[in-house]
Amino acid sequence: MSRSGTAKRLRRRGVWVAAAVTAVVVGLAVAASPAPAATPGADDNKTKKLDLSDVTLKVGYSAVRDNSTQDVRLASGAFDHTPYDLKWALFNGSTQSLEALNAGAIDLIPDGMALNIVLAQAGAKDPWTRGTVPFAIIGASEAPPVSGAAIAVRANSGVKTVKDLKGKKVTYVRGGVSQLWWTIAAKDAGLKKGDAEVVELAVADGRAAFQSGAVDAIVAQHRTLIPLESTGEAKIIAKSNGAVPEYRVTIVRSGVLDDKKRAAAVEDFLQRMNRSKRWLLAHQKEAAAIYEKDASVTPEDAKAAVAEFPTTVLPLDDQFAKKLQTEANVFFTDGVTTSNPKVSILFDRRYDATGRASTG
Repeated sequence: MSRSGTAKRLRRRGVWVAAAVTAVVVGLAVAASPAPAATPGADDNKTKKLDLSDVTLKVGYSAVRDNSTQDVRLASGAFDHTPYDLKWALFNGSTQSLEALNAGAIDLIPDGMALNIVLAQAGAKDPWTRGTVPFAIIGASEAPPVSGAAIAVRANSGVKTVKDLKGKKVTYVRGGVSQLWWTIAAKDAGLKKGDAEVVELAVADGRAAFQSGAVDAIVAQHRTLIPLESTGEAKIIAKSNGAVPEYRVTIVRSGVLDDKKRAAAVEDFLQRMNRSKRWLLAHQKEAAAIYEKDASVTPEDAKAAVAEFPTTVLPLDDQFAKKLQTEANVFFTDGVTTSNPKVSILFDRRYDATGRASTG
């Protein structure tokens, strides 16, 4: 499929869906790591000068398909021997983790999908300002184009193009690159709203619905589709090929950085995140073994999927702000969101010394 129209415009220019926040976050699974008095592994001299042994950093992450991303992250050893008490909290999705962040149950979310943050901001009851934002973006990265969203149908369906999905059922995850790619691809194919029946499902549920025949097409990140391609259950009819960049952002709850020690712990955590990304590049075999077990896939599929894991660290500069705003504009223009907020007000650039160093 040719990525014309909206897709090309997106390349050129680079949920909190009004959910009520609850005081008690259900399903919070926490595992604590030891906090020795010394500071082994810390990269920053300023951090080493501070005694962080009385600091607790609560970090939330989502496991929508399996726990492989977190298991690979921990296998790197980058988070061993933190000079502060590091607690990991597992959530089933981005909405739950964002609610937990807003409720104060966690302090930080690493490498979350940037579009989920865009939907959260666009869905706020009252427009956010720099003084009222509930969290700040303190780090960003980009997944490789090969891992981007794709549209797949069953091999024997007779569907050859996105246009052929008129009158069919299509599933994707709300608030991610899969929804953005479907929005662009459908528009470029001449499909109007309502021409295809959209079913918003979580990744695992969407895949099950596709396999059972409940839906005709699935839009997802490529590594979700690899096993379906391998078994011949699915064929891809439209790849985003970089037209819809998958940006990931690390966010911290407002107020956390006001405390000198906690700010130092956050800085140390970001450095460890980058170390874990570098470890992944050099240990693809070990990462593939983890993915094979966690995702219950073949060794070949695991190897192919893990090759799409590495990301490139991005600077929190004006260029990145414009690219993220472009994606927000697409959602607003096509009616996915009812407002189009300025995403740059979320940026806190105090730790931004990344340049354009590649980790993938």
